[in-house]
Amino acid sequence: MLFFTVHKCASTYVRKALRHLADEHLDLVPVNFAAFYHNTTAADTYEQIQANADRIFRPMGYLYAPVRHPVVVPNIDDYRIVIMLRDPRDVLTSLYYSLAISHGLPPNAERKRDFLQMRSEVQQQDIDTFVREYLPLYQERYEGFLRVAQKHNCTFIRYEDMISDFEPWARQLGTGLGIELTSADIAHLERLGGFDRPVEENVSKHIRQRTPGDHLRKLTPETVAFLNEQLGPVLRGFGYA
Repeated sequence: MLFFTVHKCASTYVRKALRHLADEHLDLVPVNFAAFYHNTTAADTYEQIQANADRIFRPMGYLYAPVRHPVVVPNIDDYRIVIMLRDPRDVLTSLYYSLAISHGLPPNAERKRDFLQMRSEVQQQDIDTFVREYLPLYQERYEGFLRVAQKHNCTFIRYEDMISDFEPWARQLGTGLGIELTSADIAHLERLGGFDRPVEENVSKHIRQRTPGDHLRKLTPETVAFLNEQLGPVLRGFGYA
């Protein structure tokens, strides 16, 4: 089973939620290749995953989650696929605050040094400059996910639905995983993510804020218009326009 998503889309929460569901219902072994490569090598994480895809992915017995890039997986139609995304304009907005302030430091010494250098550079930028600079990276990822969604049998779920109406979102997640969640399951998943209580904005926390549409509050109208133009096919493809 493959669970595709991106950074700043509750992917840390999703990893915990899927591990719980794997233990309780799926009889699958959760595998997080990104964490393994990130913690054991200074090489690019997803370049390593893609380079080794032929030998590390297996269609039976494993839950690969979260996969935060549109990795080309051999024989992908042999897998059950779930894609969870967030409005890319909000992802880029959230990413700025994460890299500049709140993201934890990598354990690997070389990665830590590189991250601190990047953080220093980001802190010297305003948010609009940052978003325009990082747009191509995320545009490429979203376009890759859109190709997967258009070419293969997938379940698509949205971050915004998780925030606005948790129970239907959780049931949709269950359908994508091939299981029917009980009310107890849903209540546990809701508590696990703290969705049963409000979150006030705090730029120093990993969960800075959750309200959709934050790009409209943080970016200039000119930058929003630029993102709308550049991301047009992606926004329309995933229902954000």
